Amino acid sequence: MEVLTVYFIFNFFLFVMSGYLFFRTTPDLMKKREYLIFRIFILAFLFYTIMNTLWTMQEFDVISLPEWLFTIICFLSLSSVLFNCFCFYKLVMVYFGYSNSRNTLYELYGFLPFIITEIFLFISIFNGRVFYISEEGNLVHGDIYFILVVCAFIYFAIILVSSLVEMLRSNSPQTRKNYLIILLLVIFLVSWIIVDDMLEGLTIIPIAIFSVILTLFTTFQQSSINTDALTQMNNRRKAMEYLVSQISNVSLENPLYLYLCDINSFKAINDNYGHLEGDSALVILGDSIKEVVGEIQGFAARYGGDEFIIAIKSNDPSYEKDEIIKRIANLTKEKCKQQEKPYDISVAAGCVICIDPKVTVEAYLDKADELLYEQKDYNKKD
Repeated sequence: MEVLTVYFIFNFFLFVMSGYLFFRTTPDLMKKREYLIFRIFILAFLFYTIMNTLWTMQEFDVISLPEWLFTIICFLSLSSVLFNCFCFYKLVMVYFGYSNSRNTLYELYGFLPFIITEIFLFISIFNGRVFYISEEGNLVHGDIYFILVVCAFIYFAIILVSSLVEMLRSNSPQTRKNYLIILLLVIFLVSWIIVDDMLEGLTIIPIAIFSVILTLFTTFQQSSINTDALTQMNNRRKAMEYLVSQISNVSLENPLYLYLCDINSFKAINDNYGHLEGDSALVILGDSIKEVVGEIQGFAARYGGDEFIIAIKSNDPSYEKDEIIKRIANLTKEKCKQQEKPYDISVAAGCVICIDPKVTVEAYLDKADELLYEQKDYNKKD
């Protein structure tokens, strides 16, 4: 009985802490869709802890419920476990950029394992094939209970493979670290479920799900410290840290090409099409910069407003400092056409070559900013 009391206290602790994370999760912590799905994930876990607590109280004769009511509680408890798996899968797919609300067919495919389990669980209320209530009033797994496990493992397998693929694709150490965390969470969950299946009596699944939620929360929170919420690029804070560390090692033989670029006539986009469209323009330019700079393993960040920082380390004498801006400008125009924007995005940039470690980051940025506005003035004259 003491163990049972501790179990209920622990479940209550998980419930309270999950509620705390729910209210601590804010839109600036992650993208809008990630934010919504993560909060649904937490609500699904809160519901599961309630159902699991009621199930445990009935199993250990703390309360006495009618068989029909206990059957419904078991149905809801098993359903909520699968829904938690689905939320984890959905959150990761959105985080990786795989899930698009406009791609209805893709979205339906993601629902299939959960829908299949719900159909079998509902039918099992009448035929007992997935689960049934014994004469002693306990939950018993039916002969096709494995379907639930298979559907849960489908979600885990997709997350695992996607994490490995994204780790190999990414050039950012921090991003690779986040993908590795997700991969380890899958391994942890699978291992925990296997152990739980070997144990008899109290389930330890709530601990595993809460651990996933807490880890994801801290990962998103840590990422938000160094990430621009709109463009999902490095932010100004991260840029300054990077430049301080790199400029201390520059020399004539080891130069750093520092770019400061922005959108020509950005104010006109905001004035003519609205600030939401202005944000869209920033995302397009940010994505173009990330794509081009990522190919040459450079560094990029949003500096503020419509200004972006690019830093390229190169001691190749044939390096063309203007070529990277041309590639970004061309890619930006392509993206505008693909998204059928009513405007083109014109890019201006100033580039300074950092070779003296005694010069401050601020001084180099001021010089790049000066060259940027010289370029803008030159474009106006043309």
